[in-house]
Amino acid sequence: MGPRSFLEFVGRRTRSHWPMLSVVSVGVIAAVVTIAASVIYFDSLGDIALTREISNDTSANHDIVIRGREVDIDASSNRQLLELVDIAVNEIASSIITETTLAYGSPTLLVRQDETPEEEIDSSLRAVLINAPELRGNSVLTDGAWPSNQASVGEIEQGQMLIDVALDEAVAIEFGYSVGDTVVVEPFWDDLNDSLAVKITGLFARNEANPRFWASIEDQFGLDDEDLNYLPFIPDPGVFESSVGPYFPGMTVRYSWRYHVDSSRVRASDANDLLLGFDELKAQLQPKIGSYSQSIPLQDVLTRNQQQTFFSRLPMTVVFSVIAAVVL
Repeated sequence: MGPRSFLEFVGRRTRSHWPMLSVVSVGVIAAVVTIAASVIYFDSLGDIALTREISNDTSANHDIVIRGREVDIDASSNRQLLELVDIAVNEIASSIITETTLAYGSPTLLVRQDETPEEEIDSSLRAVLINAPELRGNSVLTDGAWPSNQASVGEIEQGQMLIDVALDEAVAIEFGYSVGDTVVVEPFWDDLNDSLAVKITGLFARNEANPRFWASIEDQFGLDDEDLNYLPFIPDPGVFESSVGPYFPGMTVRYSWRYHVDSSRVRASDANDLLLGFDELKAQLQPKIGSYSQSIPLQDVLTRNQQQTFFSRLPMTVVFSVIAAVVL
């Protein structure tokens, strides 16, 4: 067979198989389209089911709340701890977080009171030092000035530290404090120093435009305790960790992070990654933070949704697989 005859033979064979190749090509395209449609269908089904699950959830919110306690805090260790948590959480859930409420401060402190014939000692009175970066933005200064960033030693008693603080105006009125007053607070535990003096330089009123912020502060520090009355003292940001922490090295500092979550941003396709991330978050932070705890209501919602959609997806997966096989 010559070259020309061979080419004619190949041409005839190709033309005879062309209808079959066309059918196969169309079948493959149809199968791919069917599989792609099934993926889109399942994603839409998952989003609808997840939206319904979130709307039916009884939780007040789906915020990520992390708490812990640390001792021997100074400016450096405090900064490292804050960065550690913030980076870890944002790597997992930055797409659904809208804002963050951070608060940290002292445990309950005793208030030194001088008994007088006119006034008895209030055994229920306690104090707490609170540091929250967003506090000034959620407050209105009503008298005096916000505290300075300076701390001095030996102003009241030999070796006693003195720091400036602001106080909630409503609390000041209730217990008779005003700008210029100095209050001595004492730790209930044994420490390097046995007292700290705080000078009230300003009074503030709460800005109720963001009630979630104050609800977080009250919950973290127990300000709504029915048996105790608290004086929430607010030092200048930075003084607490740079001065008070080293002054009371045995103090157990309480930390609270609340990452506000917009659950409407969650997609069913991301649910599994979020669930794995929440477990990884605890595994990463728990060994590094004392008394670590995390509360993630969204985790329970996603788990329930995954279980429910699994059983609804299974029969449809079989159906689409059969369709794709028949088309092929």
